[in-house]
Amino acid sequence: VFRASLQDASRAFGLTPLQLQLLIFVAEHRSDQTYVSLLAEEFMVTKATVSDSVKTLVNKSLLEKKPHQLDSRS
Repeated sequence: VFRASLQDASRAFGLTPLQLQLLIFVAEHRSDQTYVSLLAEEFMVTKATVSDSVKTLVNKSLLEKKPHQLDSRS
């Protein structure tokens, strides 16, 4: 049920389910908890997948990317 709701909600905003989950996660956590490596681990995807999703969100002006000293992909 949650998966179907997530797919419906993400589709309504023109996002993938992962992109929507990333936005929710980032909104609910401190910036030191939202770097690429941690997000990849949290959502059980590769760093490249998170980086691609973040890039799309930045391009859509839904997310602002800031450098992180512990994670060069952030």
